[in-house]
Amino acid sequence: MDGIKYIGKETKHGFCVIDSEIYNQIDYCFSMGNHICVTKNQKSCINILKNSHYVAIQDKIHICLGLNDYVSNMQDQNKSLVFIKEGFCLDNDGRVIYGDILNKENGNYQCSENILNRTYLKLQCLENQCLDERKYTCADMSYVPGITENGICVFQNVFHKSKINCNKQYCSYINKLNFSTCVLYTSKFVIVIIL
Repeated sequence: MDGIKYIGKETKHGFCVIDSEIYNQIDYCFSMGNHICVTKNQKSCINILKNSHYVAIQDKIHICLGLNDYVSNMQDQNKSLVFIKEGFCLDNDGRVIYGDILNKENGNYQCSENILNRTYLKLQCLENQCLDERKYTCADMSYVPGITENGICVFQNVFHKSKINCNKQYCSYINKLNFSTCVLYTSKFVIVIIL
């Protein structure tokens, strides 16, 4: 394994793994320089320097994290990352967001206060709006799947730590880490109950 073209090994046949290819099960990923991670479903090894979706690597087992993903070790968020791309940081809930890091030299990946203040405090949305954190703008609630109890827009398959309310055509889904999202269901599968 050279760590450049082949960056891991798959379990079933022992084949060498190529960056971003999907396999049945990854045995391990090979990382020289902490830029290789394994996806949460353990089906791909990713060189995040060449990947636009993944922006951070979590803890010693090198799990890939994307924008709006949470670190799973909430006890010590800073030590749970081994790498994060420039322009990204951790908010107070341990979620990867756009922003500047407070103090890179000490391995602190928390966002600087001006990013957190701009995102959560300075932008006040109207009653029928929520904060779209991806764009730092207010969005009309009728165009988003749901809203958190803090007024943050909930988009499908983007999980949140706080309690959420989903719009009529969506249902709430809670994963095993107790994070919630809104999932669209189609009307052809809905049984109408008339009382």
